[in-house]
Amino acid sequence: MVAFLGFFFQGIAQDNEMNEMLIELQKTKEDSNRIILLHDIQAGYLDVDNDSALYYNKQAEALINKLQAEIYRYNCYHAFVKIYHAKFDTENAVVYCLKGIDVAAKNKNDFQRANSYRALFSLYFNLRKRDSAIKYAAYAMDLTEKINDTSNIATMYGNLSRIYNEMDLYDKAIDFGKKGIELGQQYKDYKGMLISMNNLGNCLMGINREPEAIPVFENLLLEGQKHKRTRSVLNALINLGILYFNMADEQ
Repeated sequence: MVAFLGFFFQGIAQDNEMNEMLIELQKTKEDSNRIILLHDIQAGYLDVDNDSALYYNKQAEALINKLQAEIYRYNCYHAFVKIYHAKFDTENAVVYCLKGIDVAAKNKNDFQRANSYRALFSLYFNLRKRDSAIKYAAYAMDLTEKINDTSNIATMYGNLSRIYNEMDLYDKAIDFGKKGIELGQQYKDYKGMLISMNNLGNCLMGINREPEAIPVFENLLLEGQKHKRTRSVLNALINLGILYFNMADEQ
């Protein structure tokens, strides 16, 4: 009951905040403050109403074009990537991701470029265009290491482990999975560490190296519980159940 009330009141607070921003929008002039407000509104709608998020981000783009406010263009384009991805419109997400890369290059901003390369890697992976996914993953990896972006590098290695596993390049999949775990621990990027653990375990399980997979998933279970990552805990429990069932069945 307490948890339910917490979510209930949190929802009211979020609705009130959105209403306040929408009221403020009616008062603002066509200036940079309005662009920032439109960006905040689309971000607020992103997880609950993708169509509204798209509507307000298009307004932001139109105002950026009108004012030639180039400083806001990258964030606007990257918001389109998130919105179209949430709407399962991967083709438009790719279009805006490529536009974002062009803007980042003009800005000479390697953080923005690395961010867009990571997004493009994920989009091409979802489109099953693995060669393109690996190409942009390599771009992202090089930039991420160059700018020492320690908050994303473990996730990159973990995701590459999954791709190489699906391409039957198991040695690379294992190496990248282990590297992702190592870097996740080193930089305290626990999300990236858990992704790497899960993908390493899946690779080992898929090539019938069960004795090696079990400690990976046991560690995933413990670390998932420790860092309160429900998906990691569920993945570990499901895979451990499959592993122990198969091993018992073989005896």
